[in-house]
Amino acid sequence: MPLAGARPKPAEAAVAVAAVPRAHPMPSTLKAQSFGAKVADPFSKKPMFKTSFGQVYCSGHIPCVVNHGSIKNKLHWKVAPQALDYDPLLILVAEGLCETDFPFNFIARNAFKEMLDKETELGGEKAELVLPRLIAPLRLSLMSSDLSVVEAGMDALMQLSCSLQQCSKGESLNDHLPVLLVQLTKRPQLREKATRVLEALEQNGGPAAYAAIKSKVPTYCSVTSF
Repeated sequence: MPLAGARPKPAEAAVAVAAVPRAHPMPSTLKAQSFGAKVADPFSKKPMFKTSFGQVYCSGHIPCVVNHGSIKNKLHWKVAPQALDYDPLLILVAEGLCETDFPFNFIARNAFKEMLDKETELGGEKAELVLPRLIAPLRLSLMSSDLSVVEAGMDALMQLSCSLQQCSKGESLNDHLPVLLVQLTKRPQLREKATRVLEALEQNGGPAAYAAIKSKVPTYCSVTSF
């Protein structure tokens, strides 16, 4: 038995440290790390989030959380999306497309998709009411230096176009296309995906959308016969 005030031997110190229980990370964090995703460090002195979406989520005002499933993560909504007020929630979620760390990026990207999913009643009509305020955050995501954020912006833009078309509002996006198309076509690594987005915009926006696309992307070939 060591005397009072005596320093423990190195071996004893090592055993003592090993005996201290360590907190286990959440399953979603382990899965995110296994796929190479960046996970927000709760002990970092730097802000964990890059947009107002992250701040609002941390304050508990985004009505969904990550459901840590055994196979994959998914969103759990505290309130069904069709029952939500999209102003300002959808704008905040669109701002969150620029997040790069888990769970903020996962929640924002999936929340935007599910709020505009074809099974979400009136999603397109609610989005149309806040459309002018969605353009700036969508444009910011397309301008990002992080390709995963750019891809998220492309997915969101295509989802928005399709959702508006489902409620016969597809042409309402046409007036905003010029400021989005410039950024959409700047990434040669994502050319194939950008082409799919352009095709969706044309199909949902009609001849006016095609004219807007052709003015910014002269090499674009129509996939629709008007």
